[in-house]
Amino acid sequence: LKRLGFQLPGPCRAMWRLLVIVAAAAADEVSVALEASDDCQDGTSSCALNALQLSKRNHSFNDTDDDLSDPLDPSDLPPPELKKKTRGRGWWPGGDKLWGSGKGLEDINEDNIGYYNAGMRAARARCGGPDCALIVNPMHHRTVEQFHIHFAHYQGKYGADLKSKLEKMLCNGKTKSAWIHGGLPCHGTASYAEGFPDVFSLAMEKGSIDHASVIAWPSSCGGKGTIIELAFHCSIEHQIRGDFDARFR
Repeated sequence: LKRLGFQLPGPCRAMWRLLVIVAAAAADEVSVALEASDDCQDGTSSCALNALQLSKRNHSFNDTDDDLSDPLDPSDLPPPELKKKTRGRGWWPGGDKLWGSGKGLEDINEDNIGYYNAGMRAARARCGGPDCALIVNPMHHRTVEQFHIHFAHYQGKYGADLKSKLEKMLCNGKTKSAWIHGGLPCHGTASYAEGFPDVFSLAMEKGSIDHASVIAWPSSCGGKGTIIELAFHCSIEHQIRGDFDARFR
């Protein structure tokens, strides 16, 4: 405007600056939404609007059981370069998660199960103590459609009580190698293995895990082994973490 010889009054200049800042912030939000959406590869204006609406929705409410204690933050999303990296079938940390190839547990099969077992071992390397839980949520109970393993130090009564209950059921020598049932969350089942086993291989001995939360409790039974727990058609991740908030359910 200055080049055209037009000078805005002082209050108008302040309003103009504010409008520029707001427009820039909106552009940044569209960019972030586009990066988080698999459907926005063509960069069209309609796609940008849909992505922005999706971003707004994700920040206002959730209708799944995974990652519901807070609105999405950057640690809830896979690293921007992940899709390129996972072509090499690796695992990459982001927040308190390990990100890998595929959408979820339903993608595991006999041809690629070694890759996912390796991912669980990598998660254990980041959280392998007796107060740790390694968690993968099932379809319909996760907010991000990219395979990720939560590695969390559980806090609060729920996680501690559940770990204690599992150890009482499985550390007596008689039931260590069996799958036990009864009184576990979401009609679940659990088993024990010495050391740190191939978690998904062991879990799939029970059949399909497409709709099960898979939870590994390392350093169980006096630090000698690992408890593998399955919880069906649900997520108990936030109860285990200790940040469960019923308002988001």
